[in-house]
Amino acid sequence: MVGRRVALTLPFHDVANDVAFWADIDDRRMLVVTNRDVRDAAQRQQGLPPRHHIAASAGAADGAAQILISGTVEQLPPPEARYSWGLTSTDRADVARQGVYLRADSIEPADNPAAF
Repeated sequence: MVGRRVALTLPFHDVANDVAFWADIDDRRMLVVTNRDVRDAAQRQQGLPPRHHIAASAGAADGAAQILISGTVEQLPPPEARYSWGLTSTDRADVARQGVYLRADSIEPADNPAAF
């Protein structure tokens, strides 16, 4: 599966943070990591959320919310490269066991685009 481009509609899982979150893929949890945050310093200073708005959707997500994700399945990089993902020790252990993650190019709500 490594290197495979995917476009999926998935149920939303718990948010690890505004860079990474878990999604159900074929009845398994897979870590989804968003592309690099491209906000400029002024946008960060103003507290504007990243364009994917993952953290903003968490309050409405009850496990049944659906999201559209497109991206690439990638081999897990070395721990130093994963540091910026801000994962808990449990999340780090879970994704290490899997050895792969989904690098998301775009994420949007499937049911209610106005919610983002």
